[in-house]
Amino acid sequence: MTQAYRDLAKQFYGPVYPIMPAFDSQYRLDTKAIARYVDYLCEHKVRAVMVTAGTSRFTTLNNAEIAELNRAVVKAVKGRTKTIIANPMVGTTSDAIEFAKLGDEIGADALLVYFPDRFYSTEHSVDDCRAIGKESKLGLRIHAMPMRTGAAM
Repeated sequence: MTQAYRDLAKQFYGPVYPIMPAFDSQYRLDTKAIARYVDYLCEHKVRAVMVTAGTSRFTTLNNAEIAELNRAVVKAVKGRTKTIIANPMVGTTSDAIEFAKLGDEIGADALLVYFPDRFYSTEHSVDDCRAIGKESKLGLRIHAMPMRTGAAM
């Protein structure tokens, strides 16, 4: 285990609160509602918030909307807690790298990495993380999907 990994792990202990995309009456992303929810969490001293697919309609968002959601969350946090943004669940390693670069630009702390469907093995996952890590300073959190890989967790 590297020192960088140990330092990152220390930053993310305790509950991590998922941020669900909110939508307005026209089914557009409602960044004001998202900001109010993030503000509520920060006022109650949560240690970290995370954009994630597992608890929401994240999978219905296109790449531009995912970027908008990531931006809205980091902006609403205002440095009060740790932020974990996410890349799209579909796409390429290059797409994930673009989202990691976005995270660097907007001041996120980490990226929740979803792997392209074609990456099923540990080797592929490690290679994907290495490629992302070479292009970004963000800490990487891996979204494990045993149903894709067949690996027992």
